Order: sequence, then C-alpha cells, then structure tokens
Amino acid sequence: MISFAGGIPDPALFPTERIQAIYNAILNDSSEACKALQYSVSEGDAELRSWIANHMQRKGIPCNSEHILITNGSQQALEFLGKLFISPGDRVAVTAPTYLGALQAFTPSQPEYATLCISDNGNVSLEGGA
Repeated sequence: MISFAGGIPDPALFPTERIQAIYNAILNDSSEACKALQYSVSEGDAELRSWIANHMQRKGIPCNSEHILITNGSQQALEFLGKLFISPGDRVAVTAPTYLGALQAFTPSQPEYATLCISDNGNVSLEGGA
C-alpha cells in the first residue's frame, strides 16, 4: 500500500540518473554553478519566469514574466493562495479525504470548511459550512 496522506511520492519514481547528469553539467560550468548556487529574487529566477511566460503565450494564454511566481513547492503555493483569497469566515470547499497540507495552509485564514460530496453518477453537493 502506498500512502498519499503526506504527499510523499514513491522514491522509485525519481529520475535520479537524469538529475545527476543535469547536476554535473551545471556544476562543471563555473558560470552556471555560480548562478545555480546563489540566492535569487523572491519571485523566482527571471530566465525561468520568462521561459514559462513564453510557453504560456505559445499555448494562447496572454502572459508575461511579471505574472509568474516561482514557489518552493506546493505548500508555499497553497499558503500564498490562502493568504490572497481566504478571509475569516469564507467558505472553502474540500473533498473528503482532503490533502492535509491544504488544511494546514488555509486554516490560519480561519475559513469554514464544506465537504464536496460527489455521487457515483458525478453529481456534486456541499455538506457543512455556512
């Protein structure tokens, strides 16, 4: 049995050989190594943000690098979303079971949780909350 409770992926799925090759390529190039090991701006690496914005534009989504924020994992992104969009007393719909990390990120904003109930035929209803 694989538990998804903590959001921890199966280590056997990690592309370790590919990561090692990329790691070696970057650290063997002194200018790349200096960039890779240095702190960056809070919103994330400018080159990466620009690449993502261009990729989104090629898919027909109007976007520029100022619209992109690189987070250090899903937990940080969830915390930002909670701070931006949830005020005390807001109703937040969650599934059951719910990702614990989302609850940990949203709870400081003091929402009320409502459970999304999805029937076998795909109908959705809310249970609980105001």
